[in-house]
Amino acid sequence: MKQFIYYFLNFLKGILLGFVCVATPGVSGGTIAVIVGLFTTIIEAGNDLLHNFFSKKWWTTVLFFVVLVLGVAVGAFIGSKVVSFTFEKYPLAVTLCLIGLIIGSLPMLFVNIKPHIKKVSNIITFVIVVALALVYTFCLAKSNNNPLENMNFWSYLGLVIMGIVTVATMIIPGISGNIFLMAFGYYYPLTNILSNITSLPLNETLPIILVFLLGCVIGAILIVKVIKFLLDKFEVKTNTAIFAFVVSSPIIMIKLCLINNENFVYNNTELIVGIALAIVAFSISFILGRISTKKQQKEKESTIVDSNSTTIEE
Repeated sequence: MKQFIYYFLNFLKGILLGFVCVATPGVSGGTIAVIVGLFTTIIEAGNDLLHNFFSKKWWTTVLFFVVLVLGVAVGAFIGSKVVSFTFEKYPLAVTLCLIGLIIGSLPMLFVNIKPHIKKVSNIITFVIVVALALVYTFCLAKSNNNPLENMNFWSYLGLVIMGIVTVATMIIPGISGNIFLMAFGYYYPLTNILSNITSLPLNETLPIILVFLLGCVIGAILIVKVIKFLLDKFEVKTNTAIFAFVVSSPIIMIKLCLINNENFVYNNTELIVGIALAIVAFSISFILGRISTKKQQKEKESTIVDSNSTTIEE
């Protein structure tokens, strides 16, 4: 029963991750993964997937990713269906809600770096990451061309590259893969294909989807190996960088979701609803963060006790 609940919760988290990534351009998938407690799990599981082939642990990891990917696929499909109804019609309310969710998660992330925050190298890391995230955001421009028309070899190669970089930017907290797709004109053509996958000709859509997914798989493998290496060798600085990315996210979202949104209009009702949603999202995220932090502390204490017991016995 516990395993069923575990996988069902991961399925729901996958739905949230897929929905947010597709339906809300400007929101980082990595940030959402951090908030719902999936980021480290994905990195660790992704690393396990590349080792110990066909062992019991390997099959358990495969099952984890199958459930998660199914959730992401469901969320992405739903997100592609409602993207015009939610984000495009109520961008302020959606953005404020997600900003509340992000801010509520900051105390949980800060716990990991609090003992090391005064170290000069960590302060420098924080400043550099925030600066790079903001430069990325303010320098990015959108393309109005449709690169999926008249596909040829170079078009498919470009699609693979888009998949690689998109997954990398989606996994790294604070950087939105959707905005990257928008910058090169891929976002709306891809969401249109996903939204109308049952009605569009399969011989046209299937090659595009499979090639893009190939790029996503390659990108996922590369970025998982890189982040795993960084967490193993430079844990504090990596956590500091993740915290910096998440801190930057509200500014990035305001710039990309509202300021850069040519169709952005709002009324007082939407503003009030948005503030209310932000407060609710903040509260939920903060409470879940407190629970997660206490759970991590208990696990650390239990590990220390077990280690001491083993030492005494020896």
